[in-house]
Amino acid sequence: MADIKLTVLFGTETGNSEKLAKQVVAEAEKRSYATVLKPLGPMSPADLANTGLTLVVISTWGEGDPPSSAEKFCKAIYEAKSPDLSTTTLYTVLALGDKTYADYCGCGRKVDESITRMGGVKMMPRQDLDVDFDADFKVWKDKFFSRIEALAT
Repeated sequence: MADIKLTVLFGTETGNSEKLAKQVVAEAEKRSYATVLKPLGPMSPADLANTGLTLVVISTWGEGDPPSSAEKFCKAIYEAKSPDLSTTTLYTVLALGDKTYADYCGCGRKVDESITRMGGVKMMPRQDLDVDFDADFKVWKDKFFSRIEALAT
């Protein structure tokens, strides 16, 4: 499946989103996918037009706030109306949060809504993960790669 290129973007406060993003990239590379791993921090919404098949792994900090490493990107994408991503971006979001907060996975939800508003096409629904995420992440990761394989055939 060397013709599959996967871009994995992450925004993290404590390192969990980056850790999961790296695990996805490692699995993708085992499957011979071309991969790109990037932090969201230096990106702008316009950069999403060049990412193709994209996974955004992002945590929520406090009551729906973005992680400090991705705050600039999140504030920009929440307001962005362009570019049109309908022909360039097939994506999903893996959101990390803490169910004890009222706005559980709020940042991931807002990023997902923003990419959809810009025309991005969902390859699968957003997955929200609570603080004890290991088992749920494994199940999600298997579904994620099954979905990519289905899209590639």
